[in-house]
Amino acid sequence: MNWPPQPGDQLPRADACWYEPIKFEEWILAPRGHGREWQQVFGVGLEDRERVWRALTSAADSAVIVEVRDRGSDGLVCGIRERVTVGTRSANVTMSWHYE
Repeated sequence: MNWPPQPGDQLPRADACWYEPIKFEEWILAPRGHGREWQQVFGVGLEDRERVWRALTSAADSAVIVEVRDRGSDGLVCGIRERVTVGTRSANVTMSWHYE
């Protein structure tokens, strides 16, 4: 794969992705972040962090990049839009994957 990735490419190294717990605790599933949306659409909260992470990484495995933002010394951000399923609920989700 060439670097940097381009729209239309698959996410580089998607199978090696990881997260910092603070991203879920203070943003993704937090009330001040997207927590209300995740609760409304998927019926999940912070206690479901691992299920949500598995759903996100499953969607990312075959995702195609729709946007690339070069953040200079802060790396790249690749945007994807994929259908995510958590339990019996599914919805299209916009995600950002960060590369140092």
